[in-house]
Amino acid sequence: MTRLRLFSRAPLPALLLAAFAVAFGWRALGGGLLVFDDHPGQLYRLHHAITIGLAPWRFDPGWWAGYAELQYYPPGFAWLGAGLHRATFGALGPDATYRILLWLAWLLPGAATYALLRRILGDPWLALPGAFVALTLSAGCRSGVEEGLRWGLVAARLGWGCLPLLAWSLLRWAEGAARPPLAAATLIAAITLLHPAHGPTAVAMVALAASHAEPRTPRLRDAALLVALGL
Repeated sequence: MTRLRLFSRAPLPALLLAAFAVAFGWRALGGGLLVFDDHPGQLYRLHHAITIGLAPWRFDPGWWAGYAELQYYPPGFAWLGAGLHRATFGALGPDATYRILLWLAWLLPGAATYALLRRILGDPWLALPGAFVALTLSAGCRSGVEEGLRWGLVAARLGWGCLPLLAWSLLRWAEGAARPPLAAATLIAAITLLHPAHGPTAVAMVALAASHAEPRTPRLRDAALLVALGL
């Protein structure tokens, strides 16, 4: 029994998840810059965020008659890339920055879900199946592997990967902590800027965390303030 407990606490589940993620990612993303489907448009926006500025209505001169396409391509992904470019003082060019963001979009849903389930279930082996599902889900999901990576809907996949992080940040409050975490407001802002379609799920998570413990009325009021701050 002692050996089984020690084995269940070993880092092997996380290593298995990481090994698969790196192997698949290397095969899918290691061949160079992706330049098909929506990827050229995403790279185009990143170039504009770096060279023209961060105002989203200026991202698309010459692209679809200048329409900024905020419904489908919100500015969060381009802003993240521009921030990474500036943080490295230009050492990472737009192409290298874009490839790093693709790796982040691929890995984040699996890693974040693993951390969340590991915290909730208390056992890394029990967290592994759900993390694999979050990492590899495709089948018509706009944030899945086929559409979120291959098609280039990378902002949708990044926003989806932030949802488990939001749930993780709310756990202590859901368990009865007195104050809501301000980190949740930051994550709501990030999710909204990356892809607003995930916003209702983020709001529902905050509402569920607030209603999971007593007293509910002041906690729901705090939840509304938290969401308003994030938005």
